[in-house]
Amino acid sequence: MRRLIKSKDNFITCPLENMSLRVVLGEHFILKEDEAIVSDPLYKVIPSTPDVLDGELTPLDIDLFICGDYSWYITYCGDMQLSESGFDPRKVYAISVFYEEESCGNKMTLLARRVIAKDENDREANLRLKNDVSMALYEHLSYLRDNRIGWIEAGDNLEKCVSMVYTLKEVIDPEDLMIEGVFKDMVISLDQFHYDRTLKNGEVAWLIAYGHRDW
Repeated sequence: MRRLIKSKDNFITCPLENMSLRVVLGEHFILKEDEAIVSDPLYKVIPSTPDVLDGELTPLDIDLFICGDYSWYITYCGDMQLSESGFDPRKVYAISVFYEEESCGNKMTLLARRVIAKDENDREANLRLKNDVSMALYEHLSYLRDNRIGWIEAGDNLEKCVSMVYTLKEVIDPEDLMIEGVFKDMVISLDQFHYDRTLKNGEVAWLIAYGHRDW
């Protein structure tokens, strides 16, 4: 196994298959209030995918994403060490998690971004960090698009992020989702791109799908 991945530019975006490094990152996700205390919160899930509609996670969610049959992708700032001792979670600026199932294909479960940690008090450094994280998020989504990695069902804030990178040509026709029976009880909006559907929790969400459904 390669122990170091060199950065060609400022960021590296790649799959993360190393389970121990996933565990390291899992310790830094911001969790739902009253679920658990995170000593060094670094990552906030961007609402909303249907799986994490409100952007809030529980410890059980994290354990499932780490140990379950999920694919992780990360964007790292600088050269990335693949050892636990050299891997710096503070340099991970974007994380996406995908899950593949027969009825839907490879679909994004969540997209998370680096946030300002409680102990980061340098105002100018924090402004630079915010700018770098925005650039890393763009790089991350571009990697997913260019490598035809799965598809994304998005609403609200997540749609705003995804639409910065994915074009209308990469919108999945909701009529295809309906005809193929991917979702039940879909109602296609007048713009022919968005649709309403009822989620597992009973809520009705207004969504749009981007990406590649190759299966």
